[in-house]
Amino acid sequence: MARSGEDQSDGDSDDAMQYSKPLRQQKKLCDEAMELVNAGVAMQNASPPDTAGADAKLSRAVTLMEQALAIEYPTQEERDASQRLNNKMNRYVKMIRSQREKGATGGGGGRGQHSKYNILSLDNLPSTYNPVLDLLTKCVVLPCC
Repeated sequence: MARSGEDQSDGDSDDAMQYSKPLRQQKKLCDEAMELVNAGVAMQNASPPDTAGADAKLSRAVTLMEQALAIEYPTQEERDASQRLNNKMNRYVKMIRSQREKGATGGGGGRGQHSKYNILSLDNLPSTYNPVLDLLTKCVVLPCC
């Protein structure tokens, strides 16, 4: 069993040797970008988070992925071979951009930094709730506790 795995890995390395220059460039750029994505995510999840450093890493990763996505392939076979990695990079670029947009608009970007509680003290309610409080205190349908 291990022998067939060895044969297959040898075949894979032979295939890698046969890849065209554009496909090798695509893989190189993608690998570099993924290292940056992993480093950026680690910086975001650090305690305390390094958001500036993470943003720099993720920006560089997006730039590298966009370069890889812009590579043109001379043959249909190469275009087909590049498609899976291009799809992966497109998903990452969209994910990183949407995360930034959420962060810029105050959405999910600041996880855990902003807390908003919906618990109010009945003794000190904002005036907005006075009509509701009046209805609750004057209601005769509900039994009092």
